[in-house]
Amino acid sequence: MLLGSPSADLPSWSATSAASDDDIHLRSLHKIDTTAFSVDILQSRLYGELELDADGYADLFDTEVKRVLDIHAPLRTGRRRCGQHDSRHLSDEARQAKQQRRRLERRYRRTGLQSDKEAYLSACSTARESILKSRADHMKSELDEAAGDVPRHLANGTETVRTTDTRSYTTTPSAHN
Repeated sequence: MLLGSPSADLPSWSATSAASDDDIHLRSLHKIDTTAFSVDILQSRLYGELELDADGYADLFDTEVKRVLDIHAPLRTGRRRCGQHDSRHLSDEARQAKQQRRRLERRYRRTGLQSDKEAYLSACSTARESILKSRADHMKSELDEAAGDVPRHLANGTETVRTTDTRSYTTTPSAHN
């Protein structure tokens, strides 16, 4: 098989503007018919252009390998989405509250005691408040950062509204009604 080019558009990542979504550019190389691929490489212009200098031949090599790869394994673009339990933007306090909640949950499940259940439920409430505050602080800082750039400000606001329930970022009781 003739795959030697480092720039032959093998799987690569390209981050988008959204922090939680990434574009993925990849080829299904395992589905390539290697015999047909080799035949197409042998019939390409790589073996007819011997009068080029090294840089010219490298450029020709890149374009021809990409062209043949586009035939046999087209470049696909997809999205990599972060899951529901994304904790990249949580404060240290929120992370610790989540850890404490999980510890108390495991203890309650192990013992089944009423006192452990009460401690666990209290930790759930504390962790929830801490997580909501942390997320709200993160969103506020992103919006404050983009305040001077109106298009970015609108895009961030639209992304926030589209991907989250805005009620969950408010800790006042009136917002949950």
